Amino acid sequence: SSLATQSQWENYDYILRTYRPKAVQFFAPSIVTNDSGGPSNVELAHSYGSKVLAQVGTLKDAREAMRHGVDAIICQGREAGGHGLRREAGNSTLALASQAAQISESTPIVAAGGITKGK
Repeated sequence: SSLATQSQWENYDYILRTYRPKAVQFFAPSIVTNDSGGPSNVELAHSYGSKVLAQVGTLKDAREAMRHGVDAIICQGREAGGHGLRREAGNSTLALASQAAQISESTPIVAAGGITKGK
């Protein structure tokens, strides 16, 4: 994770505080908690007014991100590169996006990459 040390958390806080990005994006696993007992990456971004987008490759990661209140889910299946995705855990992009949409009560779902007509 890019937030593995206290120094990295401090850098993340500095960037949010200084630049006030409209949105931040995390790759699955998208939710990171601060070992020092501080807020999660999602809570910290929200405290500065930033939206949080979570890119996921599994339904489990999508559920976790929704549970933590992300503002949108980006579903990327194995045919879209599946960066960081274990082959045995992955779905195709459209199947994953469809499954995530079925469990989402209000979180927008976006399908990313690898979508073609197969020719």
